[in-house]
Amino acid sequence: MYGSSRKRSFDNDNDRDSRHNSHKRSRVDDRARHVPRRTDRVQESDGARAWRLAKKAIVELGDDDSSPSSRDVSTQLLHTRDLLLQEVEADAQGVKLGHLVTLVLRAAARLAHKTALYATLVALLNVRQPGFGQAIVASATRALELDLAFFCRATREHITEAVDMDGFRRNKDRTAVAIRVRLLVRFLAALSAVKVCAVDNVLELLDAIQRPCTALEDGDREEEEDEEATCGLMTSSVRAREDVAAWKDFFALVVLDALMHGGYALVRASVRAGQTLWSRCKEYVLYRGRESNPRTLSAGSSSWRTRRLQMDLLWGPEDDDELPALCASSDVLSLVYEALSAVQSAEGEDKAVVEHFSGVKYSLDDFALKLENAEVHSFTVSLAIDLVKVRNRLVVHG
Repeated sequence: MYGSSRKRSFDNDNDRDSRHNSHKRSRVDDRARHVPRRTDRVQESDGARAWRLAKKAIVELGDDDSSPSSRDVSTQLLHTRDLLLQEVEADAQGVKLGHLVTLVLRAAARLAHKTALYATLVALLNVRQPGFGQAIVASATRALELDLAFFCRATREHITEAVDMDGFRRNKDRTAVAIRVRLLVRFLAALSAVKVCAVDNVLELLDAIQRPCTALEDGDREEEEDEEATCGLMTSSVRAREDVAAWKDFFALVVLDALMHGGYALVRASVRAGQTLWSRCKEYVLYRGRESNPRTLSAGSSSWRTRRLQMDLLWGPEDDDELPALCASSDVLSLVYEALSAVQSAEGEDKAVVEHFSGVKYSLDDFALKLENAEVHSFTVSLAIDLVKVRNRLVVHG
């Protein structure tokens, strides 16, 4: 069966018993003759290689790697900027610009720990290519508008898409879309800290998200309850009211998280701008205990907030009466609010310390002069968040 050039290893010509030779392999692997060699990298052109490395640099930005550029974040940012500029400037039709904008937004909306890095990268590109920064802001606000429309049918009426190409929305993955909403808002806040988008526009966006969450005074609450009763909310089950309370908590945390990543300038601006946004945040936190307990019971194990936070605990107290206090100590929303309160109310020596507070944790001192004359882009987003319709959509499509 085998020729002299393909004689079996350790074959004994004198052994005529096939039982001894049946499991001996060939000197030359027969399968290697039928497996095609990968030649795409060998035949790769210089332009294709540069395009591949540019996209790879976006995804791996900030990762701990053995390359020399990763040892210094500033050096790696500048290196990635140069790679992207080379591709954008060489593309006269602007096709690659759209691909790079989509890739940066996708990475910023999925890699939460790199929000500040991608914001700084966009800021550096915006100095040399203002069109890139404008495209990022426009695409981010559009994506945010579509994701919020996914939760509210009222907003969906004036946003028409022939075919929704987004996999999360098409598969009705509400958790993934909610995470992306939080990261997109955080990304826009970080962009305002690096002078890519206007701070006033970001504050208007945050105010639109916070407005449905604001708890009203008792006098106004009665009017709201009458309106909600006409919508059928007050006659619905306790579970439905708890769902509305959960959405209020989510949107409130989105706003506070964005303020935290927007840095000291955004926090101070939220106070100076008539204190509208910050007063809404403060008002919601004050009334949050009552809002998050639709069962109208005392704050205890039956509280919705306590039951939700209890799932995050690694261990429980021996006494059930200690459970509310233990859950409150790990409440992310309250912790973020307390940190922001300390920042915006700092005076004297404390103010000198918090002025170094920034949502972009990577120092911008090296890029301060480069970003000074950057073009700031404005945007307008029409948001209409109706918590009643959000809850109804969850019931219909749940």
